[in-house]
Amino acid sequence: MAKMTTTRTSDALAVIMDWSGTSVDFGPLAPVAAMSDVFRGRGIEVTTEDLRVDMGLKKMEHVRRLLRAEAVRKLWRCRYGRLPGEEDVNKIYGLLKPALIRRLRDDPAFSEPVPGVLSFVRVMRRRGVKVGTTTGYTGPMMKVLARRAAQWGFKPDCIVSSSDVPAGRPWPFMCHLNAFRLGFDIGQMSRMIKIGDTVADIEEGGHAGMWTIGVVRSGNCLGLSLRDAMRLGESVLNGKSRAGRARLRDAGADYVIDGVWDAEPVIDAITERIRKGEKPQGRRPAARAA
Repeated sequence: MAKMTTTRTSDALAVIMDWSGTSVDFGPLAPVAAMSDVFRGRGIEVTTEDLRVDMGLKKMEHVRRLLRAEAVRKLWRCRYGRLPGEEDVNKIYGLLKPALIRRLRDDPAFSEPVPGVLSFVRVMRRRGVKVGTTTGYTGPMMKVLARRAAQWGFKPDCIVSSSDVPAGRPWPFMCHLNAFRLGFDIGQMSRMIKIGDTVADIEEGGHAGMWTIGVVRSGNCLGLSLRDAMRLGESVLNGKSRAGRARLRDAGADYVIDGVWDAEPVIDAITERIRKGEKPQGRRPAARAA
């Protein structure tokens, strides 16, 4: 039997993971499908590219930014003879909430762990590293998703949703609340690691003073299901992933990997830097206005 290890006083304390596109829902596909359905129901065809631009934000803020997008505003004016306003944000979001919950409840693929996630969590726990999570989903959405993901075996130590804090990504509050619930304090954030697939994830971790790891192939940057990604050759995948890698690095990611299946050696590298006294602060871009 392998010897169990515990976290030393100079080791990483916690890994805080995003949900869709990082831990579950390879793609991620559930939020794109639900948003597309809702806008189509209002007579507006939104491109997948526009739907993915602000993925990772609190869902109401994501809707708000979509309605500010020039292409969507033009379609809205053509359909309704006016530009969308805050009342339309509230209406769209009101439709989105039950649409997303239905998607998460009815399709098990949206809660299926990304390859390598379950083994990664086991390794972290064996090392004494806590596993927390943040998400742009709200509490009611996460109640459904967490229950379904648990059936697959994914049970993080902490779940913080965007509705648990005053403001979601890119602000650091969900990471701070994770630290508190996991038994740590904000002064220890530089010994914690954020893993996510969106610019908002990287900015969230950066503003919290954490090390950050961006994931490309399982996430929003590539935007393909596991089956579709596997159908592509390695050279094609590399080409499609290149822009996503650059985008996450530009957002301030300390490391960028294909997926959580590649995270363990990166955690080792960060842990070694922590042991040498290195900290991640002071290398971050300013937050996008939320």
